[in-house]
Amino acid sequence: MSLKACDRPAECEKFAREFIVDRDPVAAYLRAHPRASWGTAVREGPRLARRPDVQALLAAMRDRDAHEPDSGHTSGGQDLAVLVSVHQACAYCHGRDHRRQRTRQEMQADRRAHRRDQAKMRGLYERAGKIYRARPFDPEGGDGFDPTKPPHPQCPSCLGHGVLRHAALNVRTGRGTFLSEQSQRARPQPARAKL
Repeated sequence: MSLKACDRPAECEKFAREFIVDRDPVAAYLRAHPRASWGTAVREGPRLARRPDVQALLAAMRDRDAHEPDSGHTSGGQDLAVLVSVHQACAYCHGRDHRRQRTRQEMQADRRAHRRDQAKMRGLYERAGKIYRARPFDPEGGDGFDPTKPPHPQCPSCLGHGVLRHAALNVRTGRGTFLSEQSQRARPQPARAKL
């Protein structure tokens, strides 16, 4: 095995950019060469990681990051990110009797909307000469919903699996951004009664 200079500098640079993410030569080789087989990655990844020119590229990247903290590791002009999946509690996991739990802001907004609707209905009934019996507000599962709690194992809505959320985690900063929210099992919403 020779440790000569890289005959394909673009390949070495691509591998170095991927290698600096997690320092795993096999995973870096597979990310740099998506069509490569596992066997090829096991053989070639560590070989590329030991090459002096790749080591020089890695040292240059580390030096650049030390002097320019906002530069980040880039791949095609973008910050490198890792996709992370997290199971979090659904809105029914920790509510009273596993009914839908709201955040405090949602509860306040729903109470205001309920008061508005009740006042509107009272006015319609009074104009029609009828007596209106106000319906009390249904708090359902209460307030204080925290999606960062773990799923409740006996939740009838998500069956203890929670809600699967995907986040793109920036490798350099360690900060994540949630991409989407996908419920494992959607609970049907009751139809609203019309008067």
